[in-house]
Amino acid sequence: MTPSAGRKLHLYKKYKLKLSIVIIYFSCVPVLQGASFVYNLRIAQTTRQKDMKVNYGRPGTVVGTWIDQYRAFYTGTYENTYGALGMLIYSPSLFHARIDVAVAHLRSHTPATGSSFSRTQFDDVLLTAGYGHEFSKDTKMTFEGLLGIPTHRDLSLENPQFGTGHCGLGAQIDASHVYYRIFGARQILLGAARFIHFFPRTVFYRAADQTTQYRYDIGNLLDLFLTFNSRWPQHRIEVGYNPTFSFKASIRPHLDDVGTKADYIRSSVFATYQYVFLLFKTEPSAITFGIGYGRDHIPKQYGNRYIVNLWVFWGSNI
Repeated sequence: MTPSAGRKLHLYKKYKLKLSIVIIYFSCVPVLQGASFVYNLRIAQTTRQKDMKVNYGRPGTVVGTWIDQYRAFYTGTYENTYGALGMLIYSPSLFHARIDVAVAHLRSHTPATGSSFSRTQFDDVLLTAGYGHEFSKDTKMTFEGLLGIPTHRDLSLENPQFGTGHCGLGAQIDASHVYYRIFGARQILLGAARFIHFFPRTVFYRAADQTTQYRYDIGNLLDLFLTFNSRWPQHRIEVGYNPTFSFKASIRPHLDDVGTKADYIRSSVFATYQYVFLLFKTEPSAITFGIGYGRDHIPKQYGNRYIVNLWVFWGSNI
């Protein structure tokens, strides 16, 4: 063997492991955009309305939501996540507090390689507290602080996961304005803006009998939310638009520009129908059916080609 060939062989062995880790890691890049229900503003926002409390004078609202989500990635991977989201809202006055918890089963399949994966996990626990202010009979605004608490470590370098696995801290502003009233019916414009900063966390990835440690920062999340809501005494219809921006993701040590590939811009539209009624003729309740569709504008190579959400929730005052 010539000296030149020997040097090439040495370099090949030296970097073979690192190269294999990069190749294996990016074969499952879609897991960088893990599924989450508690941070899904399209679903959680439409289920958080406290109008029953206003109508019936009850301080608390409990809500249970069943969600079925389908995602297709530009890489050819398909995911189905289905499970339950539960929330408790306590609002005795203008101040309110809320807790969101969720558990789901996730299934991932890549037809091109024949690989499949599934797991059942809890989502992050999301705590919210805020203050509502009425500027007039028709115009209201709410200011909230949010704290996301992970229920498991970040496993996204290994396989798809449910929940972020990171601590999050953020703020949200909600506003509503009734722009039309007639014979008990109301037309309402609702909007929201939310910002969440996620804190970095140490993650591990095992490949070729070697475990590598990384410092992974999934960055920040910015959501905007705009809906039109038509309400009658017992019926409510809502349609809306929700752009989402995830940015400033990074990983150390540097790994093939993971931050750029994990950041995304997403657009989503949705529609819901709600029926309000008295359970057992005494308990104020509501049932809602919703459907949503979204897609990632960037990154085109690793983002979501489409996301479909189906959900139904039941809520009652307590």
